[in-house]
Amino acid sequence: TLFRSIEPLIVTQADPASSLHMLLDGHLRLLAARELGLAKVTCLVSKDDEGYTYNKRVNRLATVQEHYMILRALERGVPEERLAKALDIKIESIRRKRDLLDGICEEVVEMLKDRHFSVDVTRQLRKMKPQRQIECADLMCSMNNFSVHYASALLAATPADQLAEDRKSTRL
Repeated sequence: TLFRSIEPLIVTQADPASSLHMLLDGHLRLLAARELGLAKVTCLVSKDDEGYTYNKRVNRLATVQEHYMILRALERGVPEERLAKALDIKIESIRRKRDLLDGICEEVVEMLKDRHFSVDVTRQLRKMKPQRQIECADLMCSMNNFSVHYASALLAATPADQLAEDRKSTRL
């Protein structure tokens, strides 16, 4: 049987001396086909001598979308341990991503829904009251800077009256 995956393997043109192809992209798909015992797989033959991956337009999940994906899997009964193993990340990371939006106002979630950022950014934002969260998220979007350092600087510049109630007493 011919193995047809969503994306075919990408190979070079056959070497004239050996008649062999070199695999450019699809190493894991090839491994899966081999484990299934398949002798043939669908391939695209590159006519250019390219040294980069053909998977240059990988669609990575935004941080908020990843949060919703993890929540959905957990709601459907997938154990945290199994999810962590499938995603090849630590179970603590699953829990942090699960709790990503706790204490974050809806307006900020909407502003950040298509952005990539560390889960530590929301850790900084949740130390602020909702109105300040919105201001900071707006600044982050305007600057296209979603780093933890920038979020920490915004937190440091936040007046005490705009900090979340449980954070005011811990500030120096």
